[in-house]
Amino acid sequence: MEAALAANGVGWSSADRGELGNAINLISPQESKGLEFDAVVVIEPEDIVAGDERGHRLLYVALTRTVGYLDIVCAGEPLPLRSVDVQPSTANEVTASVPALDPTRLTWLAKDIGARLRRHSPPEQWEDILREAARLLAPPG
Repeated sequence: MEAALAANGVGWSSADRGELGNAINLISPQESKGLEFDAVVVIEPEDIVAGDERGHRLLYVALTRTVGYLDIVCAGEPLPLRSVDVQPSTANEVTASVPALDPTRLTWLAKDIGARLRRHSPPEQWEDILREAARLLAPPG
């Protein structure tokens, strides 16, 4: 990325060099933890996941640094963002490893989802998005 920016005469700041500027900042997911930006471009999410044993957590960090705009750029195949099929033989193991959410955390999560929905989606889409979220969160059966 640095070579491409330099080749096009674009200035940037680099967290590797201890810099954070007002315009373009190149920051790894590890360095961006705890920071927020108006706009974020995540480049090659598959490389982030493959590059570290905590890759999915680092990708989550990268994707959640924005308070306004998010773009994802990938030259190859995009990282699949679909749910993983859990076979019945392993379903109990997976369920046992996921802690139950208490009502306070569920309330916080619902408020956070609502705020993000209002910030990032046009009002005419809210009902459809919430209906789909309710469908996905409903217990099976």
